[in-house]
Amino acid sequence: MEFVINKKRNKIMKNRETCITFNLLFFFIFLISCFAGCGPSMKSLQYHVDQYKPTKAAPIDGTWKTPWGDRIIIDRGRLYLPDFMYPMVVLKNITRVAPGKYRADSTGSKQIQGDNITLSVVSVNKLAIITNMTEVAYTLMSAKKSKWHLADYKLAVKAAKAKKVGSPDNRQKQPVAFHQAVVEPAKVARGDTILIKALFSVFDENNSRKTVPVEYYYEIKKQDRVIYKSAIKAVEAVNGAKTPLEIKLKAASRQGDYKVVLKLSQLKGAAQTDTNFSIVTPEEARAYAAVNRPEPAPYKGTVEDRLLGKWKFVCPSFPPPEPVLIISKENNKLVAQDFMKGNKTLWMKLEINENNLIIRAKALGPVENCWYVTEDVITFNDEMDKMPVRSTIIDGSWCVQIGQIFKSTMHRIK
Repeated sequence: MEFVINKKRNKIMKNRETCITFNLLFFFIFLISCFAGCGPSMKSLQYHVDQYKPTKAAPIDGTWKTPWGDRIIIDRGRLYLPDFMYPMVVLKNITRVAPGKYRADSTGSKQIQGDNITLSVVSVNKLAIITNMTEVAYTLMSAKKSKWHLADYKLAVKAAKAKKVGSPDNRQKQPVAFHQAVVEPAKVARGDTILIKALFSVFDENNSRKTVPVEYYYEIKKQDRVIYKSAIKAVEAVNGAKTPLEIKLKAASRQGDYKVVLKLSQLKGAAQTDTNFSIVTPEEARAYAAVNRPEPAPYKGTVEDRLLGKWKFVCPSFPPPEPVLIISKENNKLVAQDFMKGNKTLWMKLEINENNLIIRAKALGPVENCWYVTEDVITFNDEMDKMPVRSTIIDGSWCVQIGQIFKSTMHRIK
């Protein structure tokens, strides 16, 4: 009797286990089907490629690779990351504006930072995506239509050559050239001191010396009649570089409008420029000075001297506080220290040429085992302030993207 009861009990337990197992299986199948069909699909997510309608095909359509090894695909007006958890669109409305030149809009995904996005074919297998903040070169893996891509590249090369021939920047450099000339203040009383300020350059490709001798003098004219001519003076100018020139004189003439004509000469050529000033009543001179106070010049002397001081790098992608650079001189050589929150600089090297200050540095990042080497190219301008900076990550560990380029401006801190 007991055996029969146990047998029935075992049968009931088996039926229960079978029922529970079936119910669990049904529940999991229900959950899977619900996730697959009841919930939102990947295609409905923001930035999914299916959210952006394709537009026109372009010669750059195909598969490209980032400097850090990720794939991107350009297809009919869209640029997306195919290996993300879903195909995520980074750029939209890619439009061809010239051979090898394109405009695009950001989708807001933040994968490419900055505005004013352009895509430029820089070689047969390189595409540069440039914004106001960054610049990245992508390498071609496969073009969708290789013959079309190659034909468009050849057109781009032809257009670039034509532009280069007609560009004034690529003509032979003038032996002597003025870049700026002013009289400060532009309105003075009789007997006041005025300052003629000019910026010029000389270029002698056959001269091996670092400096070139230049002669200058100035004339003061009233209604095209020369009323004063200065003596000829000599100055040494750095060959190929911009050189400042300042001349002090007293306003000794009567009231009226005058013109200063400044003339430079060198063995290879000559140049001249003119600028105006007026001699007015003392009351008018004071009123003009009160409204037009000249800002103190941030620099004087050589390019090295103008770089001395404290600077900050301004870029929307830098979190506050902004990176700071202090440039000083030791043993007649430029040295620098930088201060960036969470980073420690191991070494820094400075190099200066005619147009640029180049800084190479190695630093430790804010997280463990993070290091990077950067190259900053600062381009000089006439004001030696708010100078454009192009920063490239040329080496580093897991925390950086080698080849990434950032743009900023270097501002003088007074």
